Amino acid sequence: MDEHSIEIDSKYHIKIVDTLDEFRKLKSIWNDLVGNHKSYVPYLCHEWFEIWLKHFLKQDKLLVLLLYNKENLAAIAPFLVKNEKFKGIIKVKKIELIGNITSPIRSFIVKTCDAKKREDDISAIFRFFSDKFRSWDIIDLNSVYDEFLSINILRNILTNYGLPNTGFHCFNYYYINGINYSGEDYLKKRSKKLRENLRRRKRNLEKKGKVEFNILKNPEDIDHCFSLHYKVRDKSWKSKDINAEFLKDFAKLAGTKKWLRFGFALFDGDPIASQIRIVCNNISYFVSTVYDASYNEYSPGSILISEMIKYLIDIDKVIEMDYLYGDERYKKEWLDQKGERKGIYVFNRNYKGWLASFLMIKFLPIVKKIKGLKKIKIILSKRFLGR
Repeated sequence: MDEHSIEIDSKYHIKIVDTLDEFRKLKSIWNDLVGNHKSYVPYLCHEWFEIWLKHFLKQDKLLVLLLYNKENLAAIAPFLVKNEKFKGIIKVKKIELIGNITSPIRSFIVKTCDAKKREDDISAIFRFFSDKFRSWDIIDLNSVYDEFLSINILRNILTNYGLPNTGFHCFNYYYINGINYSGEDYLKKRSKKLRENLRRRKRNLEKKGKVEFNILKNPEDIDHCFSLHYKVRDKSWKSKDINAEFLKDFAKLAGTKKWLRFGFALFDGDPIASQIRIVCNNISYFVSTVYDASYNEYSPGSILISEMIKYLIDIDKVIEMDYLYGDERYKKEWLDQKGERKGIYVFNRNYKGWLASFLMIKFLPIVKKIKGLKKIKIILSKRFLGR
């Protein structure tokens, strides 16, 4: 099915794009809308989605919805269609926002900055799924950009259209905003224990050899930077990076956009820690960090973090930093504001939608309350909630 238009009401209509060729033609209008967003722009731009689709689309089908208010493009809903077993049990046709573990958020892209108009636009998209486009069983809204449109408002929209839904936890993350001080002042705000450990371990490392830091802003030789990065990773605690080629393509995109920051800690000329950061609209996103485990006693990763943060604040003038995902303890030491990404399962008013809804909303909560079924509860929780 090529691009075509479906009328929702006298105000809105939707055009469906479900081929890669038609998707590629959207770059200009897509990025015009993204220009109205301040946060997470690197993960919303057309080029990011093009890279993602190149690496991860596989057998899934594209379903990009262009929402028009009269003749003006108001929003883009970037979806995929999957045929899969929901939680390994029910074969369903599932629609989900494009993304995976590489996606810190999944979001609609909306032109307006007005909260009420934004709600109206998103509401029109789900009216489309409720009344016009019925060929689906479940919609998976994972890692919703809650600051953009609150989970509660989104769930109210769904409920108003009679679409059963349930929320779920995706992950926590740490961030900090409102930075209006120097890099040194930022470090002074960290815990006394962290500051003392950094000073002591850096001093001990410097006694052993020459310590240098190299922070590259949009490096010309990204391939060389990645060879160093993975040289360090191979000596780290991390397993093989299955998304290495995606990350490299994303870094090349970030380089062309002047977003990329590649940092290295060098000991006697050899890299012992590496970090990748993205800087856009005075916001820094932490992408990857690795260090040589044989230098663990010196905390080279933390030493490099401190140097990069000073650079980001003093040179790049960032006012916000975001760890994107994960609530590991060390992240809290650096960024002390905690957020949560949530998701929503939306169930269609058909047999499979009803069955999945019953299992998630009715059956599982009842089972969890029954005493003596601890093992069953653990199995079901892992199956349905991913816990």
